[in-house]
Amino acid sequence: MIMGSGQQFTKEFKEAIVKKLLARGNQTITEFCNQNNVALSTVTRWKSEYASVSVMKHKSRYSAEQILKIISEAHGLSEEDLGMYLRKNGLHSNQLTEWRANILSLLNQPKVNANKRDQRDIKIKDLERNLRKKDAALAEASALLILQKKVNLIWPIPKEDEGQ
Repeated sequence: MIMGSGQQFTKEFKEAIVKKLLARGNQTITEFCNQNNVALSTVTRWKSEYASVSVMKHKSRYSAEQILKIISEAHGLSEEDLGMYLRKNGLHSNQLTEWRANILSLLNQPKVNANKRDQRDIKIKDLERNLRKKDAALAEASALLILQKKVNLIWPIPKEDEGQ
């Protein structure tokens, strides 16, 4: 018997049903719904709303080694066997896909050791320091030239021909 429409469920109840749904084993969704007295459309909606919440809670539960083991075990399985494997272990296919993507992105990142400094880093730092010094000297020379022009405008230098 399925509960009547208009029934109000708490968020915790919905999350618990979704968590049970994801860990249902070989049981079909229809059998699961009948067993838990919840309509199939309702469970499907809850799954779309709360599956990501459930997935987020599972992330902290697995170590990197466990995730790698799960991915390797699930790699060669057929779609049907994969579904049974995921349900048996209380996992969701989105988790598996996300874990694979994260591992591949980490493996494809270039290796950079932030603590190691090579000769190029030292040379770049020296060149930047020299450039700052030269910029400061150029700014000072430019300011002196501008001041000299202003002084000449205020107190012009008399020409030798005018004095006689």
